[in-house]
Amino acid sequence: TRRSSDLARLTDLAAQVRKAVPSGITHVLIDTTRYTGATMADGWDDADVAGGDIAPIESLMLDGGRADPTLQDGPRVADPAQVAGVAFAKLLGLPASAVASGTAGADAKELGEVSSASVTDLVENLLQRSDNVSAEILARETAIARGQPPTFAGGVTAVRAALMQAGIDPTGTTMLDGSGLSTGDRVAAELLGALLAAAAAPAPAPDDVVYLRPILSGLPVAGGDGTLDDRFVPG
Repeated sequence: TRRSSDLARLTDLAAQVRKAVPSGITHVLIDTTRYTGATMADGWDDADVAGGDIAPIESLMLDGGRADPTLQDGPRVADPAQVAGVAFAKLLGLPASAVASGTAGADAKELGEVSSASVTDLVENLLQRSDNVSAEILARETAIARGQPPTFAGGVTAVRAALMQAGIDPTGTTMLDGSGLSTGDRVAAELLGALLAAAAAPAPAPDDVVYLRPILSGLPVAGGDGTLDDRFVPG
């Protein structure tokens, strides 16, 4: 398990940038071009943003787009990239007016970096927390890794390819997003059972079903932990 002290933090990034540019930063540009297409999927309700179930999917977010990072299921923000940019600017001593949208040039100089948790940790956390935003981000990143466009449709195509790689035929399913939040999604219980069986199966090759292992280790346990910790608890 990744220690809290190891997690990527905006304060660390801001400190690196201040050190790299001792003369001071004058403005912050937000580049969200890593992902393309719509930020809200078909079948999502705008009310789910304020309800904390989802946030518009952008390639720049702070705390998963949560308005209050201390609340796991609290409301999310409608403009996560802008909010992240403003928060970063504040750490650099800049006002919100210094933040604008832009695109980093191919020759842009790197001023600092922080690293993500491992994919295994991210998958386990999203399952434990039932975090739709994390699921959507991983679907986009899966699309990029598999050469698909970083859109909702690209994520679905990549997920279907991963299922086929694991020997699971997704024929008959309807997927409009990566989290299952869309009211248009249709997935049979048989497919979910096959997915769990594949995750537990021996993996003869490194690129075989071994990549599904975090599904098992991340599942919440009724009466134990995660979002099922209050289910089936003895009265």
